[in-house]
Amino acid sequence: MNTKIFKSVLKKALIAIMFLASFSACKNELKVNADGEAQAIIYGVLDPYDSVQVFRVTKSFSGEGDPQSYAKNPDSNYFNEVDLVLVESLFGNEVRRMNLIKTEITNKDAGEFFGPNQIIYNAYPSKKPGEPMYLNPEADFRLEGTVDGKSVGGSFSIVKENPAIPFFFYSSNKFQRFWGRSLTLINGSKVNDLTFDLTFPRGTKVGGIKLLFTYEEFYEGETEAVVKVLEFELGEKIFDNAQDPKPTEIKFTGRSFYERIAAIIPDAAETPNLLYRKAGPVDFKMIAVSEDLFYYRQVKNSSEGIAQDRPEYTNVENGFGVLAGRQIVTMNQQLVAHGNPATEVLLSKFSDDELATGVILGLTGAKGFCSDPSHNLGSSCR
Repeated sequence: MNTKIFKSVLKKALIAIMFLASFSACKNELKVNADGEAQAIIYGVLDPYDSVQVFRVTKSFSGEGDPQSYAKNPDSNYFNEVDLVLVESLFGNEVRRMNLIKTEITNKDAGEFFGPNQIIYNAYPSKKPGEPMYLNPEADFRLEGTVDGKSVGGSFSIVKENPAIPFFFYSSNKFQRFWGRSLTLINGSKVNDLTFDLTFPRGTKVGGIKLLFTYEEFYEGETEAVVKVLEFELGEKIFDNAQDPKPTEIKFTGRSFYERIAAIIPDAAETPNLLYRKAGPVDFKMIAVSEDLFYYRQVKNSSEGIAQDRPEYTNVENGFGVLAGRQIVTMNQQLVAHGNPATEVLLSKFSDDELATGVILGLTGAKGFCSDPSHNLGSSCR
């Protein structure tokens, strides 16, 4: 497997796991199992576009004493024997079984819990040439097996994208209007707003869309530009029926694009050795969260202490935690996955000029941007 791809996917999966873990209910007082038996806590969120599916399998604190001492001790967090299999089924028929492979990571940041070494469990689904995804998005899944001889697992579904009509290909979503074209936020001297009428895949309880703006910074004495990406939250929708998410309208104002850049990116005068900044391509990112993950996220959360109570919601049998699905995919990732070339979406001529000059909105003129030379404007990069 390509090492860069593995690290990228693993990093994304670990971020998702840590995000999930933050929703565990906590109180100051350590709750100890009455019978002294540790319970399994399993976190696993499947994304069919990922080549590595990551699970975290730990045990609840068991015994008497300071919860801090349990958190710092690996023996208090892991089972000796973990034998788990991820089963993929389609229309009730088992398609394949994927063993979870024990993997040790060595770069966990220091914190209340032990580190930097931690243990996770990975499933490595394969795909045939030409297949867009590593998991069948129409399939259902089950985790089954044992931890220290005790049966654990659970059945769950993921976000069920139609392979024939992916999100960014779906005609009603109208992302084709951007393919190979420019993004118009300023039209002449007027600010332009974007409207999206979006239909999310079946199984989406929460759907969201982001705009990703890439830009380059050029510094004195450096031969290569520093590439940065700024994300814009365009909107999020909670659906009443995850199995039939209705079309939803999301609006994004052109002004908000420049307002965020003005608030986040420092002025050129405050950036030592900066020569200039230059706008790069724009992409879109879709986030679709399954019902199980949504309800798990509703668990009451408190940041006081690290002691564990049993979660109010779990779909893990003989344990706690969550088994769920989500999709996080950019427009270009989905295009390439389905056998199409990536597309480049750049700011339109006047949108780029406004970024450089701030002449209309008065927001970004001090940020050190220059416009693309092909626009032949006074603000063009020299």
